[in-house]
Amino acid sequence: MHYMFLSCRKATELIEKKLLIGLSAKEKVQLMFHTSMCDACKKYSKQSHELDDLIRHHIENFIPEQSDLRPIASEFKEKIVNSLEKKE
Repeated sequence: MHYMFLSCRKATELIEKKLLIGLSAKEKVQLMFHTSMCDACKKYSKQSHELDDLIRHHIENFIPEQSDLRPIASEFKEKIVNSLEKKE
């Protein structure tokens, strides 16, 4: 497969990676190319971004700094980031 063409599975991984740790220049171009042709992934990207914003807003505004949930949320994010980095 040509290096510019991504599967939807790989595109959704890049969408999540973009929200957490950012993308390389090559990944940005690949994702932009894919989402320009794939309405499903474009919609997934929008929904994922909105969900990320809602969760971040909830944690920042409704979970007290001293809450036991803050470290759990940070640990969960770290695990996701580590998993994405391993796939590179």
